[in-house]
Amino acid sequence: MLYCMLTTIMRALGMYRETVSRDCMITGKNFEFGNFLGERAPETTFDLFDVFPELVGRETEISCLLSSVGGVLRLPAVRHGVVCFNLSVLSPPVGFECGLIILQDISNDLVHHHAVLQKRNELVFLNRQIELRNAELAEAGQKLDRIMNMLRDESHALNLEVLRQTRELHDSRLCAINTLAQAAEFREQETGGHLYRIGRSCVLIGKKLGMERSALETLFYACLLHDVGKIGIPDSILLKPGSLDEDEWDIMRRHTSIGAALLSKNRHKLFDAARDVALSHHEKWDGTGYPEGISGYSIPLMARICAVADVYDALVSERIYKKAWLPDDAVRTIIRESGTRFDPAVVSAFIAVYPEIHQLEKHSDEEIDELEPEFDT
Repeated sequence: MLYCMLTTIMRALGMYRETVSRDCMITGKNFEFGNFLGERAPETTFDLFDVFPELVGRETEISCLLSSVGGVLRLPAVRHGVVCFNLSVLSPPVGFECGLIILQDISNDLVHHHAVLQKRNELVFLNRQIELRNAELAEAGQKLDRIMNMLRDESHALNLEVLRQTRELHDSRLCAINTLAQAAEFREQETGGHLYRIGRSCVLIGKKLGMERSALETLFYACLLHDVGKIGIPDSILLKPGSLDEDEWDIMRRHTSIGAALLSKNRHKLFDAARDVALSHHEKWDGTGYPEGISGYSIPLMARICAVADVYDALVSERIYKKAWLPDDAVRTIIRESGTRFDPAVVSAFIAVYPEIHQLEKHSDEEIDELEPEFDT
């Protein structure tokens, strides 16, 4: 009974046993042992080294093993035809004349091991492809910087210092948007705080209006580029400390069309939204804005949202040509121009989230740069 149980357990583990005499002869009693090797076991004894040539050269060692007690010799990953196994030769137990030879089938384990190695090699290859792709994206970013420098007046040297990268962007278009937006801000000698406060204020207003996460993310990055066209405005006008005359205002208003033209070169949906915002964020609800004089719902929603956030932040920020307004005065101005300059629904959403927008003003420019927008609704 015990022998049968032992045989059953060993078979379940893929193990096969046979006795081997002290003179290295296998008895050939266990037919499963021969079947495992794919050979019919002879009816009489046969030499251990004829069956397992891997043991040739170790005759003395094995003879000593089979003449002792408590020893074992193991050979891992022995191949016999299409079968792979671990081979163990055990010296005779106390009170027995014959030792044991045990085979453990590891064919499936090797197949699994090879599959793991293959998958590991595939991952190494994939990581290499990712590294190459990242290098291409980095090179593309450098080319974009050179293109933007060419747009500048050659007499005006542009030293664009890329802000500390606050997060990894898996989409190269987002890198391009940040670079373009910061270039436009630096032209006006502004810090990044103004730009990113507008973006985050737009997200808060968009949430209140029921926009979904993907639309909120598009809104944020599109609004960062609302003034990118100012790259094409001369410094004498853009940086003028006093009021602009009518001719200078005509030139300044062109920044909307310049920005739209720059962003129209990429047909990705994110750049489509950014182009609409750049072109239309100075349009007015009653149709008296520029550059096209459109009104009401003809103005893209994201441009209507950006208009409110941009005007509020501009009013409460100090500029070279004006002092900062008190927040309450700025809010009253926004409310007063609801229905004429601004979309009433957007103004209502702005008022609802104003406490959160006001909190953004309490952060330093460096802190506001580091804050991640909350796109989840």
